Amino acid sequence: MALQLGAVPIFLWKWSLEEYGFWLMVSTTQAYLALSDFGMVSAAGSRMTVLLARGASIGANRVFHVAILFVAIVSAAIGVLAPAIALIFHLIGVPRDFALAGGVLAIGVAASLLGGLSFAVLQATHRNHIGVATTTNIRLAEWFGGVAGLLLTGSPVAVACGMLAARLLTTIFVFVRAIASQKTFTVSFRGWKLLRFHLGTSISNFLISLSSSLSIQGLTLIVGLFYGPSEVSLYNTYRTAARVAVQTSATFSHAVWPEFGILFGRRDGPRLRMLFWRTFNTSLVLALFAGLGMIAVLPNVLTFWTHGKVPMVYPIAIGFALYALAASVWHLPRVLLTAVGKNRDVAYCAVAISLATVFAAVVIGYLAGPLLSQIAAAVVFEAALAVAVAGLAVRWLRRSIG
Repeated sequence: MALQLGAVPIFLWKWSLEEYGFWLMVSTTQAYLALSDFGMVSAAGSRMTVLLARGASIGANRVFHVAILFVAIVSAAIGVLAPAIALIFHLIGVPRDFALAGGVLAIGVAASLLGGLSFAVLQATHRNHIGVATTTNIRLAEWFGGVAGLLLTGSPVAVACGMLAARLLTTIFVFVRAIASQKTFTVSFRGWKLLRFHLGTSISNFLISLSSSLSIQGLTLIVGLFYGPSEVSLYNTYRTAARVAVQTSATFSHAVWPEFGILFGRRDGPRLRMLFWRTFNTSLVLALFAGLGMIAVLPNVLTFWTHGKVPMVYPIAIGFALYALAASVWHLPRVLLTAVGKNRDVAYCAVAISLATVFAAVVIGYLAGPLLSQIAAAVVFEAALAVAVAGLAVRWLRRSIG
């Protein structure tokens, strides 16, 4: 989160609002290509955690082999598609340098998938804190690589190459260390027989990730197409500020993800239920105060954060604060159901509501509605999703645990 906040003033110091808007548009490449693993890495991590909690280390290792094989296939496909992605961006009006940067960013997704495997190993072997720390360090290295490219040349291609080099080197190092520091998981590509089965079980994770990309990166592209790159910069600045509140909730959710899997694997229902409600209430209160704090400090923060290029618009700030609160409500319930492998209905709800959000955004843009109406529509749909997913989690707790 700090990296997202820090990127805004640095990029706006070197680039105009329009140039930064083009960068935000090509950056959506990473979010969509990250879906190419069909949720396999996330599903494998949850399944490996549950199997190890039950003492089934051989089965957990087989799941890991399937994940490695699939990531290798997807990474090769991304490398082939990267030039085409750059060409598509250029054809829709993105300047050449930014379009080429989009192709380079696409290649970086392959490295991020390998990093996901490292995190899955650390999570399953009860080293989630190390996984979180290494993931953060990889992102930090990637951020500094991009900033170095920006400050040295100012070219978007240099920014993308700096990010790619830093992520690739750090990810390979972390993966090697994660495998070498334990004895359960081994590197192998012998997962062909189980690939089809595990791909089917990972579809729910894929659909949830797809819904997130539709409602976040999808709206970024729609705002850019209908309102222009300058409005994308304004929209994304407020959304980034709102992410502080969302990340407050997400931090707690991801911290207890492996604990949910372990308790479910051990069939310890009472402790699982207690952990869920305590974490849910705490994260919700923190998200509420973070949203209110965002509105209070933004007038002063925007001045130096964006070098005066983004004005303070209270209706937009309030809209994004409400959006963040709704997103915080359904984050932990989704994590719970994903950790125990019961997130199919969550996926269906998330995709349906995200598609409705995108449809509404296109209609509003086509009718030349104000930017605030886009945010209002997003808040309504996100609130509907929060109610639906929280209801699914509560129902599962009552039926499965009592």
